[in-house]
Amino acid sequence: MAHPLDETGGAQRHKWATENAEKFGFEVQRYETFPDSVQAVITQRAFAAINEIPTAAYAAGKNPAITLAFEDYDGRMFGYAFRYDSKDYRDKVENAIECMKTDGTLSALYTKWYGGEVPADSPLVTAYPGYGAPGFKGHDATPHTLTCN
Repeated sequence: MAHPLDETGGAQRHKWATENAEKFGFEVQRYETFPDSVQAVITQRAFAAINEIPTAAYAAGKNPAITLAFEDYDGRMFGYAFRYDSKDYRDKVENAIECMKTDGTLSALYTKWYGGEVPADSPLVTAYPGYGAPGFKGHDATPHTLTCN
């Protein structure tokens, strides 16, 4: 009998769950929201729920009925989308984020909301050269001087 594995339909976790269901012997159940999937675990309709690490860590930290069982830091990241003709706006947003990375704000927020320390090689504390995501269309590798308020 397959064990139900709860999964909320996000692109990466959906792909992983679908590709690994047979290998690990579980059935994928999909829910509209992560809280719905957590409820399925609490009520024993599912044995696990898959979500992004920060969201899952926050939920586990707030609800004693669940625990964070596994953290898969495999380099997947998310980003903010900007129109290609909005480079000035993208650069302002990226500058603000880089300032929060370098002054420790993002690390402190992570610790406050998710507990634990941010891994030293995490994108959360790494300012990448240029503007935009390296390796993606629109990336500008030109070095820039960080200006923080």
